[in-house]
Amino acid sequence: VIGARAQEGRFFLEIQDDGRGIDWSRLRAKAEAAGLPAATDRDLTLALFADGVSTRDEVTDLSGRGVGLGATRKRCEDLGGVLSVRTTAGRGTTFEFAFPVAAGPRSVTPRAA
Repeated sequence: VIGARAQEGRFFLEIQDDGRGIDWSRLRAKAEAAGLPAATDRDLTLALFADGVSTRDEVTDLSGRGVGLGATRKRCEDLGGVLSVRTTAGRGTTFEFAFPVAAGPRSVTPRAA
């Protein structure tokens, strides 16, 4: 599900799936193996968006390389946005992007992925 809204001078974009949700204990193990902090919820959220971290054991054409969420977070921040995540085991995950609304028209130059 994809949704958007404007509220209090910000533009919000939400992307929600109906998957398994994030396995935080698996992410903790992967973060620790990568030498990243993993003691707090904040550490784990940062690890989720860290380049090179993936909870997948196998690399496929679609997942497992550990670059997707890191690149997404970087582009969001480049545009002045903030990215947050909510997840429920067995129910899915929601990524919310919040961007400031510019006072006037703003041009964004596309970049190669």
